[in-house]
Amino acid sequence: MANDYQNKIEQEWCVKQFATHKAKLVQDTDRYFIADWRRADGSGDYYINFIVDKKRGSLIISGDLGDCIATWYNPQTPENINSFIRHNVEYFISKFQASSDKYTYDEDDVLSGIKNMFKEYKIEIVSGIDYEDEEDFWDRVKEEVAESCDCKVYRPTQKLVDLIEEYDEEYWEWLYHCGEHVAKRVYLWVYSFDRVLRQLGYIGGEKNAAGL
Repeated sequence: MANDYQNKIEQEWCVKQFATHKAKLVQDTDRYFIADWRRADGSGDYYINFIVDKKRGSLIISGDLGDCIATWYNPQTPENINSFIRHNVEYFISKFQASSDKYTYDEDDVLSGIKNMFKEYKIEIVSGIDYEDEEDFWDRVKEEVAESCDCKVYRPTQKLVDLIEEYDEEYWEWLYHCGEHVAKRVYLWVYSFDRVLRQLGYIGGEKNAAGL
């Protein structure tokens, strides 16, 4: 799993998506910080609205790239929230109360992840009730993985759990995270929030007078 949105590939990808975006401060009071992040030509493509409820410590995201509510349950400033999440996407996700995007799952990656765990634990496949040999076992696992995934959601079927549990009773520690990748939109949210604060001059000294 990725932990850092500053990973070179993800960083370059984020920069490209928002090359002409400008931040506009909508409101900044004792209770709320609100800002828009929109292309300079006014297009709604990749538009994001950020709201920080400073009293509750909530970051509310909406717009063209989905929706998210992350909450710390204690007073927070936009600068504090940004410092928490800009280098730790997984930590940001742990604060999600609701989100249209979180992780993505690929069937091949899930299957590869399961195989890697078996290799790491040096598990030898023997015949079972529903399979005759190792090749048959992995064919069955592959079928169940296909039934368990739909890109945004990965819920191991009971049959998949049964197949894996036969060899590892502590499967629950890793099976549900196999093939897990942070959704690209989460990286876009983190990158954009940081850029908004920088353009508006809250951090980094890049105040954008036009945005104010």
